[in-house]
Amino acid sequence: MVKGGPSYRCYRRINLGKSTCQGMSVLVNAADDAITHAFISRVSTLPDDDGLLVDLAIRWLAVEDPEKDVRRTELTLAVDDARARLDSLDEAHFVQGRFKGPKGQQRYDQLRDAITAQLDSLEAELAELTRAIDITILRDGEMLHQAWMAADQERARMLLRVVLHSVALLPSRGQGCKDPVLTRFRFHWVGEDPQPVGTVPQGR
Repeated sequence: MVKGGPSYRCYRRINLGKSTCQGMSVLVNAADDAITHAFISRVSTLPDDDGLLVDLAIRWLAVEDPEKDVRRTELTLAVDDARARLDSLDEAHFVQGRFKGPKGQQRYDQLRDAITAQLDSLEAELAELTRAIDITILRDGEMLHQAWMAADQERARMLLRVVLHSVALLPSRGQGCKDPVLTRFRFHWVGEDPQPVGTVPQGR
């Protein structure tokens, strides 16, 4: 779909002609309202321990508190690096046999203790930062709605991609049809099968 004036219109129909698509459109405001309702409803049903909720909170953090997000990224990279160094050290010791004799064993133990201490410290800080991520806004429907409405298009799309694989729009049942626009949408939410064509989403 592409935006044309007050409506979203079929991209294939516009660019390839009516032989490729019967053509359909939906008012921009109506479609945006439907997506907003579906997104908020979906997020509101996620349990607190759902990984998607944490991912959303992290994406929100990237905009609301960029310094914390930068630190979280630094810690994640540092943890990965420390784990890689620990694996390399173990391979050098157990596979390649590079730490020979009592002195070699002592050197290996010292290096492993040092890297392990670094890793423990990094993981503890990262875990604390993750626990501190506030998901309150994602649990409160009104707060979430206000924040969503205040988000620019780029941010809204970023958040949608966390929970939504794709969305399809079906043609209306005919001119003058009064069905809610939401009934024409079929969502493929992350972690779920795509909604089949021909069924009306429940509770959306």
